Amino acid sequence: MSDIALVFNKFENQLEPITPSMLCRNLTNQIHSFTSKRTAIHNRMVSKLLDFGNLIQKKQEKAIYNLGEVSRRRLCKVGPLCFDNNIINMKKRELVFINRKILELLIKKYNIEIYYYFDRINQVKLFLTLFSNDSASIPLDKAFRIIDKFFEIDFGQNHHKITNKIKSLTSRHQSIQNYLKNQHIPLWFTNFNKFFQENVKKNKEKMDMGISYAFPLEFENSISRAIFCQRTIQGAKIDQLVEKFSKLDIEKESEHFNNEVIDLCTQLIPPNIKRNGVEQNISLIIFYRIFFDRLYEKYSQKLIPDFSKSVEQLYDITKLQLKYFHIPKWFHLQPEDLEKPISEFFQNDQLLKETTLLIDESTFATNPIDALYSIHKSLLKIHKSGLIHGSNENNNSTHDENSKLLSFDDLFSLLIGVLLSSNLTDVFGLCHFLEKFAPKNCLSNPFEYAHAGITALVMHCKNLTADSLIKAFNEK
Repeated sequence: MSDIALVFNKFENQLEPITPSMLCRNLTNQIHSFTSKRTAIHNRMVSKLLDFGNLIQKKQEKAIYNLGEVSRRRLCKVGPLCFDNNIINMKKRELVFINRKILELLIKKYNIEIYYYFDRINQVKLFLTLFSNDSASIPLDKAFRIIDKFFEIDFGQNHHKITNKIKSLTSRHQSIQNYLKNQHIPLWFTNFNKFFQENVKKNKEKMDMGISYAFPLEFENSISRAIFCQRTIQGAKIDQLVEKFSKLDIEKESEHFNNEVIDLCTQLIPPNIKRNGVEQNISLIIFYRIFFDRLYEKYSQKLIPDFSKSVEQLYDITKLQLKYFHIPKWFHLQPEDLEKPISEFFQNDQLLKETTLLIDESTFATNPIDALYSIHKSLLKIHKSGLIHGSNENNNSTHDENSKLLSFDDLFSLLIGVLLSSNLTDVFGLCHFLEKFAPKNCLSNPFEYAHAGITALVMHCKNLTADSLIKAFNEK
């Protein structure tokens, strides 16, 4: 099919036919007048097509330029999440998302325009071929005029939706920018050392001086953000040792690794903190938590292996009746209590249940120090609950009798019951975690006792079987 036939076939609806009778009323002058007017009409069409073609060409060049500019833009990055309020931090993420979405839509928009202009330029060329050589391509008794709609620029509905979306996102982008400009930058981001010192002093007021334990406080989250929300020397040193852990032979090198952790935490203490006394202890514990949080975040499975298969035999023991276990004689028991499963009895006893919850709480700690503190509290709670039960047994007991210490056997037997009513898998994993990573050279006496107690308990339970307990009971 020739180009001329293609034009008529493809753009028939864009051409308006003109007959001699439409141009001339006088039949005598129709032929002469029609010929001259036909030529004038076609010349105007050529002129109009050339102007329109030039306009389209310029718009296409601009669209190509704009596409290049957008494509060369550097992608917006989130930057430091330097706010305590996570809603504000999410605004920064939203800003980046919107920015990238706008770029994506702009690329689509300019591509639609470029291809649209390319098609229109080809259409103009075909029409120019038709009207430039009208005597050869158009019958002499006919004239054509291109309808005005042909010279309109319409990118289509999809382009319209994209343009409206860009306007909406741009407005949202500007709104978030204005919001972020009005937010106060926290002190931990602008002056880390000052922020750290101020909060260490506040922590001194809440510290458990008897066991040299600093409680975890909310400001520690801000210290962690300050270290990891951007590239810092402290963060780089922590991550370097964390990555070293990935290749660590835990059985052979854990002790050396623990010493490296303590040395690193000492190095991280800001220079404005006193290097002796309470402030140094608090600072060490803070960085110790931050380090193990980071380690747990990346290598939790290696840090605390799965012990579910190792404790399968103990699940049968938890179902044994209380009578098969050593329970202190002074413990306030009813005959029906002896027939209850040991796990059920300890879970139903309000005082001992609180102790079980403390044991379970220790399994959620991400570092040995906080885990040992929970175990320490559970031992104190067991001792207290034992004394209370003892006083219930003997209502005439004196204050001095109620204040005495429980024997090791009595305390240990209660601890076994507490363990069997807790989450066994997690407790065994915790014991392994403490054995390998607790800083044994730095522990206070109560923490050493807590560590020794939970270790001895788990070792004892590993050797327990339901058959051995039943046999021992029958031999009494």
